Amino acid sequence: MSRHDPDQVEALDMLADSLSAYLSDNWSFEARRRAIAGETGWDASIWNALASELGLLAAAEAEEHGGMGLGLAAHIRIGEQLGQHLALTPYLESAVIAPALLRHGNDAARALLQQALQGTVIAPALYEPHSRYNPAAVLITARPSGDRWTLTGQKRVVRAAPWASALIVSAQTPSGLSLFAVDPATDGVSHTVLTLHDGPRASEIRLDNAPAILLGREGTALPVITRALEEATLVLAAEAVGVMRRLMHATNDYVRQRRQFGMPIGAFQALQFRLADMAMALEEAEAILPATLEALDSDDAAVRARATSSAKLTIDRACEIVSTGAVQLHGAIGLTDELDVSHAFKRALMIQHELGDTHHHKALRAAA
Repeated sequence: MSRHDPDQVEALDMLADSLSAYLSDNWSFEARRRAIAGETGWDASIWNALASELGLLAAAEAEEHGGMGLGLAAHIRIGEQLGQHLALTPYLESAVIAPALLRHGNDAARALLQQALQGTVIAPALYEPHSRYNPAAVLITARPSGDRWTLTGQKRVVRAAPWASALIVSAQTPSGLSLFAVDPATDGVSHTVLTLHDGPRASEIRLDNAPAILLGREGTALPVITRALEEATLVLAAEAVGVMRRLMHATNDYVRQRRQFGMPIGAFQALQFRLADMAMALEEAEAILPATLEALDSDDAAVRARATSSAKLTIDRACEIVSTGAVQLHGAIGLTDELDVSHAFKRALMIQHELGDTHHHKALRAAA
């Protein structure tokens, strides 16, 4: 289905409206603070609603795989809403990256894909301590063991892993880089749980002869991973746009209400210039989404790489301008935990370092 099809546009609008209404009614800022302070760092009921009540986890996936066939555009609309409401979910990991890694795999991969679309949390474990955003820099080794494999090595900052029922682990085999399914509760898997700067949990994972199942054809994983991370970067950019919209809304409200010298501080020209810079940065970020979505349809890997890195660089710059502006215009209260601006600021900061920072994407764009 074409993204220009009026029926698809209407379906995407309905999808975004239903998610916005649900989150407005069921996910407050105080609920976020409670979830972050809790043991697990998330509220599973929100995730379960995305899977069952709203049925959004399958919105993007092709109909032949059991989805609604709305494509990457659906991920973008969902990402924007999750960002605007500062939702704590493993959507990027389990609903975007994991299906992209699984949809063209073997029978085991397709079975795991169906579980992901039904709400099973699946955490991709693609980076290692030395890899520095490079998914090809993998030292974990996989050795055949009967009809299965065993993995040994370490993965770093595996987001959503503390919530996951399955891991997708990249590892080296004699034929090259491959993907494997690992049960995080099995023998040979150990976790060190981390609390990230913006509140969610991740894990450092060690594998010591951990049993694993091959997903797809041995040695063919790198282009699959690269394509999955391109899609994920665009969805992360959409989440960033949602976060920045929240920051702009909160800041505009604040400068209208906060008074100094007998007038709202929003009347001061210097602050108006700052707000204009923030608004322009947000508009640039919003504009990059459809352009990148179009580019990701290309069969040319260099075109996709340039578009993905350009989008991430635009988003990172906008996040810095909007988030720091919001905090500074709020003054000292801008970094207090009791204000949602501080949470949005931290999320914007983390986005700038997720799936590649500015230095990484400048290098990728130059190479492409």
